[in-house]
Amino acid sequence: MVRSRRCSSQLDGVSTSDEEVWVAKLKVIQENLQYHIREEEGIIFGEMQRRMGGDELSSLNSQYEEAKRSVMAVAAR
Repeated sequence: MVRSRRCSSQLDGVSTSDEEVWVAKLKVIQENLQYHIREEEGIIFGEMQRRMGGDELSSLNSQYEEAKRSVMAVAAR
């Protein structure tokens, strides 16, 4: 994630007319995010399921769904 932030901050210094640089940097960000997502889904989520009880997971899911609804409402504006 830090690498993606560093790369995205570098986009601020790149002219939008320099399309090749923009595309290359965005591809790096995409690859980093995809790696991060696979890591969370494959390692972190599995470990959470092993360590947390059903009630905790259910509560966490409810919190996630509520946060998702809030974000989607804002994004729809």
